[in-house]
Amino acid sequence: MSVPVKRIVDFYLAKEERTSTVWLNLKDRLEKKLVSLRKQNDNPNLTDVETATLRGHIECLKEVISLGDEPPAMVAAPARPAPRRDYGAQYG
Repeated sequence: MSVPVKRIVDFYLAKEERTSTVWLNLKDRLEKKLVSLRKQNDNPNLTDVETATLRGHIECLKEVISLGDEPPAMVAAPARPAPRRDYGAQYG
């Protein structure tokens, strides 16, 4: 079994881009294509290579569609519990 493709860099559309007419039309077309590819993938007569190719296309479409998802909330890194020690003052 292959490992799913993971994003190298997180990229999301801005709120204005996600609500634009162009994105909504594009997303609708991509979702229709995704349904079509999933139906093709259900064909029992496909070879292993054809099945893998279709699954790759499906994964790619899902990644493009996910660009319109709400980005995850930004979380600040945990703060340092105490200030750094001044070793210069300690060891002269």
